[in-house]
Amino acid sequence: MEPKINLDSLSMSFGPLKSCGTQRLIFDIDKKGRLEVVNFQNQNWQESLLIDSLFKIQSYKNIEYAPPKNEFEKKALEYARLINKWQALEHRKTKEKVNSQAYSLIYCDTKGYLKLGRYQ
Repeated sequence: MEPKINLDSLSMSFGPLKSCGTQRLIFDIDKKGRLEVVNFQNQNWQESLLIDSLFKIQSYKNIEYAPPKNEFEKKALEYARLINKWQALEHRKTKEKVNSQAYSLIYCDTKGYLKLGRYQ
C-alpha cells in the first residue's frame, strides 16, 4: 500500500539531529483510501485484535493512544498526518474495498528533514 502523494513535496525540517529519533507509525486507512488516524506503534499500549468477519483480515486497533513524549514525536505526527490520501486496498477475490493499515518508520535524514521509511 502506498500513499497517493509525492512524499518529497512534504518537506518538513525538524532541526538538530541530536534531538531526532526513529519511530514506527501505524496508518489506519478507510475503504476510500483516506487516512483515519496515524499514531506510533508502542508495545506498551493496549491493543485489540480485530478480525473482519467477511474477509478474515486481521488488524490491530489501539484502544488508547499515548500523547507525544517530546518535540520529535509531536513533529513526526504532524508530518505523518499530511499523508492523508492512500491507495485503497481491495480484497483479492471480490475486489471490494476494505479498511487497512500501513506501517512505516519515521526518522530524520542527514540534513534534519523528516522522512518516512519503507512501507510494508
